[in-house]
Amino acid sequence: MKKLILAAALSAVSAASLAAAPAWDFVQTSYVLTDFDDADFNYEPDGFAISASKLVTDDAFVTGSYSIQNDDIFGSEIDFDRLSLVLGYRYALSGTTDFFGIVSYEDVEISGSGESESEDGYGLTAGVSYETSDDLSTFGLNARYNF
Repeated sequence: MKKLILAAALSAVSAASLAAAPAWDFVQTSYVLTDFDDADFNYEPDGFAISASKLVTDDAFVTGSYSIQNDDIFGSEIDFDRLSLVLGYRYALSGTTDFFGIVSYEDVEISGSGESESEDGYGLTAGVSYETSDDLSTFGLNARYNF
């Protein structure tokens, strides 16, 4: 009986040690692909992005990201660049799950053939982030509204 209790206790400790809080301090690079749906042409730029995030208090964080993508349309190379600056707040629901809210500034530029168009605006995002272990990725679910 004592061995069974000891084994159960060790299992619980092992499972708890695998669980981790979602990471809010990071620097990452990514491959990105954007698919624009338009009946007149097919434009799917791809490229790379860099992102960084830092907790500035126990619950508030800042994040920034920049992506550079391009594709050819009718023989011309068109660039698609995006900048996002974020101020966010997280609330720990448990040791492995955070609820978060974000206010962001977004800037997008499309350029090519000597011309350039850009738009900027703000976004609101709310979501839940769950970390399965120290060795696995964070899973997230969020809703975003840009205006």
